[in-house]
Amino acid sequence: MISIDLLEVLLRSAPQYLLFGALGLYLFAWIDKKPLLGKVAEIVLIVIAILALTVLLSGAIPSPQTKGLVEQDIKDVIKMLIMLAATGSLGGISLLVRIIRKKPFIPLVVLVFVLGLIVFFQSTKLSRVKFELSKTEVVTDTIKNPKE
Repeated sequence: MISIDLLEVLLRSAPQYLLFGALGLYLFAWIDKKPLLGKVAEIVLIVIAILALTVLLSGAIPSPQTKGLVEQDIKDVIKMLIMLAATGSLGGISLLVRIIRKKPFIPLVVLVFVLGLIVFFQSTKLSRVKFELSKTEVVTDTIKNPKE
């Protein structure tokens, strides 16, 4: 299992900054007509996908039925990781097509960019979720001393 603080860092900071950087690189590649920046953006998306799949498959995310956690928040986290992995996979396909054709396939690049924007705004929605254990009642029983 992973600590709640580390989960917040993995889901809020790293993917958002990397995704924002990849989207910015896509824009700069389109505006400046520099295909190398588009390739770098797709590589960044692939890195995000690898990180998302690593977190998803490592068992670091607690089950939605874990006592003390909000079930919908954990489901949103899992959905976000799947969307990050899908965006990175499409970025990888786009990079492969770009390498084979020696130029980008524009509809696929636009699809990756739009999906990246959707995932970015979904991740900002996820960043408003406060991951904390819900307060449960603590019951303490006093143990009687058998000598009394």
